[in-house]
Amino acid sequence: MEITRTFDLLKQFKEKYVADDILAGIVNKKWVKYSSTEYIDNAHYFAYGLLELGFTSGDKIATVSNNR
Repeated sequence: MEITRTFDLLKQFKEKYVADDILAGIVNKKWVKYSSTEYIDNAHYFAYGLLELGFTSGDKIATVSNNR
């Protein structure tokens, strides 16, 4: 599979890494585990939100987060 877009990585990720606890984070001072499917779904929801806000192909978006 040729990777040409960031979201192409998600398809490859889904094929290779199926797990119930692929990612974890703290929510309300408790650890919450996320499955690989939930991770991919949340990535898509985030993208849909950006589209709903009016971002289009070619727009530049920067993210700032804590390095953990």
